[in-house]
Amino acid sequence: MSRPLAHDVLTLAAAQAGVALHDLVSGTTRRLAHARQRAMVVIHRLRPEMSRSEIGRRMGGRDHTTVLHGLRRAEARAAVDPCEAALIADLTARALQGVAAVLDIEIEKAEASLADLRRRRAAWETQVSA
Repeated sequence: MSRPLAHDVLTLAAAQAGVALHDLVSGTTRRLAHARQRAMVVIHRLRPEMSRSEIGRRMGGRDHTTVLHGLRRAEARAAVDPCEAALIADLTARALQGVAAVLDIEIEKAEASLADLRRRRAAWETQVSA
């Protein structure tokens, strides 16, 4: 099995946090920062050949010192918070499942979007026929 790409890990981290990939790499809220830091840890562990500078570029152009800070913060949280440790472990496991996991996430999003469109269409048809 091949190692996951950084983009795959970011996609999974965004799905885990319930946000769009663009928001994950560009957002500044604490929730987004924590999700991004978890992704940094997973990428750093699974792709050790990637420098912190390269990880930072994949995270919306962040500096290598930001990545170092993020790695330290996420690992410190995981050491004292079992929920944080579980989120990192889950993200790692999903990333190791490979591209299939990423595609499953994309399918889930598409199905949810399709279901929403069907609800809106049914509501529109009800309104039009009334």
